[in-house]
Amino acid sequence: MNYRSSGDAAKAVVDEIVDAGGRASLAVADISNPAELDLMFAMIREKFGRLDVLVNNAGVADRKIWNARLDEITPDMWSKVFSVDVIGGFMCTQKSVPLLSRGGSIVNISSTPVLVGDTQGLVYACGKAAVLAETKITGEDSRSNIRVNCMILGSIETSWVDWLDKGTIGSYTSSISLGDSAGQKRSRASRCSLRATHPVTLPARA
Repeated sequence: MNYRSSGDAAKAVVDEIVDAGGRASLAVADISNPAELDLMFAMIREKFGRLDVLVNNAGVADRKIWNARLDEITPDMWSKVFSVDVIGGFMCTQKSVPLLSRGGSIVNISSTPVLVGDTQGLVYACGKAAVLAETKITGEDSRSNIRVNCMILGSIETSWVDWLDKGTIGSYTSSISLGDSAGQKRSRASRCSLRATHPVTLPARA
């Protein structure tokens, strides 16, 4: 379980996995930093020897980036988002392939504005669009025993949506048709587990 700054939340996830009888470890790393990524994947190799599934779920946004109007967007905003969402995610994929030598799955996480647009979040949406393109092309380029898929999710009930007003949240949740209109984390995590073993809509390689 990788995290950059949310140590308590990451530990809670690890504890839940262990309590359920699984094995889990924490790995602190900023995935936009190649040196930290090298250390994290070295730890994975040493402790587990291999990977079965990689979930690229890291993403960056904040109130200022999300709400920025066209004339307020700066090069720094682009760099901040793309260094994690696009470049960092790609580097995780790249470093995971040798550890997936027995086969496995890479699941990238994108977002619904990639397909339907939005009134806000231009920089974030462009980063997630790049994730979708990366998924399609990586899937064609990867080994035949590695599935590469992309989940395109709506808003999830986390601190990430704290800066959205109730009207915006309502418009998002009203478009969710998967039975959990509030977008709870657990249901999405369950679907992510399913997608690691089954093809999804818009697969790069089914």
